[in-house]
Amino acid sequence: MIDVTLPCSHVMRTECYRQKMPPNCLETCKQRLECGHHCKGNCYDCVQGRLHVHCRNKCTRVLLCSHQCQESCFENCPPCKRKCPNKCRHSRCDKPCGEICFPCIQPCSWKCRHYRCTQLCSEMCNRSRCNEPCRKSLQCSHPCAGLCGEPCPPKCRTCHGDELAEIFFGAEDEPGARFVLLEDCGHPSVPSPGTDRSPTTTFLAPCMVPPPCSSSQPPLLTPACTPDVASDSSRDPWRDSCPRP
Repeated sequence: MIDVTLPCSHVMRTECYRQKMPPNCLETCKQRLECGHHCKGNCYDCVQGRLHVHCRNKCTRVLLCSHQCQESCFENCPPCKRKCPNKCRHSRCDKPCGEICFPCIQPCSWKCRHYRCTQLCSEMCNRSRCNEPCRKSLQCSHPCAGLCGEPCPPKCRTCHGDELAEIFFGAEDEPGARFVLLEDCGHPSVPSPGTDRSPTTTFLAPCMVPPPCSSSQPPLLTPACTPDVASDSSRDPWRDSCPRP
């Protein structure tokens, strides 16, 4: 047995009689592919690194629906086959995530003492957002810190003041600050600076509670109302229905 240097510069031990016609190099390629994985082919199959065998690792690309692709890395990502998470106050979509949802034809239930939407649930809301404070009282008998017509946040400014201060900073510490409930995780959020751009659109800051909070992994699946109320890390608003109470 002798050591033979192959054209690819790898050294292979082989029989003496094969030194004139050495075998194919079976050294693992290990080059980093465009997908980020390392090639598991050998030097011969990958033509000394000029071409590469298909990557068989699990695909890590995130689809438009925010789910991770389940196919092999070298394949084109197909439409998502997971159960669609879209829902509204009236129904939940039972189609695969990659298919278009049936629009909800129930009347939109987003209303308060000041405004009322007259559109269908799946249509663009035609009412303005209400910035008036909620007049309801929580179980602790303290006034709600939310906005009129919104689901009441579970946190009380009086009973949970320190806890709210740990999550939010700046104007949210002021006595008049208002919070909005993120229904996906049950934590309070605040209107972001984008709210001032339009009288009909409210942008919500993503959840700031540390993991394992589900909404710490954006995007939120159920924004407070779409497309009139959206998350800064929002998904396609036209695929969600308005889940106002």
